Amino acid sequence: MTSESPHKPFPEGTVTFLFTDIEGSTKLLKQLGDAYAVALQDHREILRATFMKWNGQEVDTQSEAFFYAFPRATEAATAAVEAQRTIFDHDWTEGAEVRVRMGLHTGEPLDVSAEGYVGMAVHRAARIAHTGHGGQVLLSETTAPLVRGELPEGVTILDLGRHRLKDMKYPERISQLVIDGLPSEFPPVNSLEALPTDDPASLKSAHLPSFLEETAAEAPRPVFVACERELEGLESFLQNALEGKGGLVFVTGGPGRGKTALLEEFSRQAINRHPDLLVVGGECSAFRGIGDPYLPFRRMMAMLTGDVEAEWASGAINRDDALRLWNTMPSTARAIADYGPDLIDAFVSGRDLMARVNAAVDVRSSWQERLGKLVERDRAGTPDIEQRNLFEQVEHVLKTITTDHPLLIILDDMQWADGASLNLLFHLGRRLGGERILIMGAYRPEEVALGRGDGAHPLEKILAEFKRQYGDIEIDLGKTGADESRHFVDAYIDSEQNRLSTDFRAALFSHTEGHPLFTVELLRNLQERGDIVQDSDGVWVETGELDWSVLPARVEGVIEERIGRLEDELKETLTVASVEGVDFTAQIIARVREVKERALIRQLSQELDKVHRLVQEHG
Repeated sequence: MTSESPHKPFPEGTVTFLFTDIEGSTKLLKQLGDAYAVALQDHREILRATFMKWNGQEVDTQSEAFFYAFPRATEAATAAVEAQRTIFDHDWTEGAEVRVRMGLHTGEPLDVSAEGYVGMAVHRAARIAHTGHGGQVLLSETTAPLVRGELPEGVTILDLGRHRLKDMKYPERISQLVIDGLPSEFPPVNSLEALPTDDPASLKSAHLPSFLEETAAEAPRPVFVACERELEGLESFLQNALEGKGGLVFVTGGPGRGKTALLEEFSRQAINRHPDLLVVGGECSAFRGIGDPYLPFRRMMAMLTGDVEAEWASGAINRDDALRLWNTMPSTARAIADYGPDLIDAFVSGRDLMARVNAAVDVRSSWQERLGKLVERDRAGTPDIEQRNLFEQVEHVLKTITTDHPLLIILDDMQWADGASLNLLFHLGRRLGGERILIMGAYRPEEVALGRGDGAHPLEKILAEFKRQYGDIEIDLGKTGADESRHFVDAYIDSEQNRLSTDFRAALFSHTEGHPLFTVELLRNLQERGDIVQDSDGVWVETGELDWSVLPARVEGVIEERIGRLEDELKETLTVASVEGVDFTAQIIARVREVKERALIRQLSQELDKVHRLVQEHG
């Protein structure tokens, strides 16, 4: 292997691979004879200078062929365009016509070392390049959307359709860079098979389901205040994904901290800001999640295939959101037929999907026939599908959808996720770097810290790996400062007209410390008991002496749940501490319980504070 800079490490993570070679090199050698060496040297100097200029690194070269790696797809595309223009304008020896074909694909290799790259992404890039013709630049369906918005002046993208490539399991939609001033018409690409072109009308929903035909009044939006910093943080992650730098972010915090409310508010804002964005997802269940494989991802796939009535009826999504998902359903169904045949009845009901397709689409096309055969196939005696194959199919379907629509996938209550879902999350999370996909999860850290069974919670290792790959990917709602917490209390009170006093606000903050659930429920409890009422103008006012001692039922439930998980020894420590009051000293508790003070402090610090978050050290 020959490399321009053998000691410089190759780009890691998501990489754009560029393969080139001279078309008809044997014929050119016969034509030029000894002068071929001059042409070959000129060709090498042009490519090396241009590719290095755009941060490309030479991985390998063999005679007239090059293999380069680029950290960004846009740089690779710009380098290819500039190289083709230079080659076209170059004064070649003896008037020869040297034409170079180029192919680009963006992906994540299985391994990278000083010897180069290993993985199917490398082979796919090479296959795409070899289907082209001299002077042609071809892009994979992964690379095309990444460069579409940042092409050099005078360059456009031409869709060449879907093709089957040698040794590639899934078909590839290939595009060509049309470069102003250079030849743009070429023979058909040299693929194994050009798949039929679907009628565009077959990918459009011509009819709406009955629940969307009526324009019903939208459900009132829940009150959401404060969290400006957290919303800005989430938006920065989404912006990266929209630019083709996908990833993950996790919102953490104990029960009632506002994780779900934050995710819902952010998704509403994101949909309004980004008209092409699709927002889907699901939540894990404390009661059946661990034993219900792929639960949140099945809900995600159902929404992507138009099963949105339940979300619309509950107010989780509005009519515009439901319409957006329904209208993209045919494209998703085709992607499943092409790239995810084994997802049928594993992630989405085949018969229900076919019924939605038939109800929505008037124009028949070949993809519907393929989908119908998959739905009706006899699975008896069919060997079980390996988990990795299922994961790859989910990955390919999602990547295909992002050709037209970036994706925001929300996974709530991940502390209760089943093992299969966590494995799929891990698979997808490591392959998002070059995609327009953001996975946004939420979990309770104290639940994860408790472990699962006799070992650590499987989410712990997954999070550690994601942090190693992506860096800081957590927004911790449990670390909100006193000023921010007080701001939340004031903002929530002021979400309705009121003349509640400064003393009232201070007392509410004193009792709740700005905890979102406690604040909302305690305020509601005061309203229900008549301690605060609306006057004739609809303004909230105090009625007199307030009783702050009554604990709302939902708050009691949260506390009971957390205390109920404790071992008897920890419960006894809390019981003794509660007798002393809100503030207590470890020395007194140790004497009453007749235990060593050092051991008790360790118990308070490590378990009741850091794991269960039921006590907090002061001073």
